[in-house]
Amino acid sequence: MDILNLPDYDVIERSQTALEYIFKIRYTILPSVCPACGQMLPRLQKFGAMLQEFRDLPMHGKSVMLIVEHQRFRCQECRQTFMDTLPGFDEKRRATKRFMQYVGEKAFSRTFTSLADELNVDEKTIRNIFTDYVADLEKHTAFITPRWLGIDEITVAGQPRCVLANVEKHSIFFP
Repeated sequence: MDILNLPDYDVIERSQTALEYIFKIRYTILPSVCPACGQMLPRLQKFGAMLQEFRDLPMHGKSVMLIVEHQRFRCQECRQTFMDTLPGFDEKRRATKRFMQYVGEKAFSRTFTSLADELNVDEKTIRNIFTDYVADLEKHTAFITPRWLGIDEITVAGQPRCVLANVEKHSIFFP
C-alpha cells in the first residue's frame, strides 16, 4: 500500500515522533541515458547515494518529513557523474510539489505564521514559497483592465454595492 501516494517511490523505513512522521524513501526507476553523452544503460553504474530531507503535506495532524535516498550514477563511457531525477519534488525548496501548491493556495487566506506552525517549517520558508507561487501566477495570468472604468453603486438586499463597468465595451467589469 502506498501510504504517501508517491508513485514509483518505495518506503524503506518509517518512524514518528510526537509532532511528525518520518519516511525514508527511494525512487525506483533508474535513468535510461547519461545526460552528458546520451549513452544508454547498462553503461551506467551506481556511484553512491546521499540522503536529502524534504517536507510533504501533513497527515493525521502531524507534519511529514521525507528522507529521500538520492542515487548518484556514473557513466562508464564518458566518466561523468550525475544524480537521478526526483519527480514530484522541488529541490530548490526541499519540499514536494504538492506541498508547494498547498502553501501557495493556503497562504492567500491564512497567516504565514499559522501555516508555518501547521507544517513545522520556518515562517520565512512559507513567505518564500508564497512569493514564488505569486510570481508564477503572475507569469501565467493575463490581466485585462478596461481603458475607461465606470464606478456606480446599487442597492442589493438593502445593502449598497459597488459596480465597476467597462464603459468602452458596455459591460460589467469583474476584477
